[in-house]
Amino acid sequence: MWLAGAVGLASGAGDGLLAVMGTALALGILWMARVISTPAHGGRRPDDPQGGAPGDGGQ
Repeated sequence: MWLAGAVGLASGAGDGLLAVMGTALALGILWMARVISTPAHGGRRPDDPQGGAPGDGGQ
């Protein structure tokens, strides 16, 4: 939430480069968190109760 406010403030103040850098940093951190969390949950997404691959219906 703080990051969204900071990016919005930077964008509104006319500092587009800072807003883009903040967005890229946030996306990079979220991507790394997903990569790290997948093996920690046995190769499946934590919100997948069936344990299967997305789109296979849990088979």
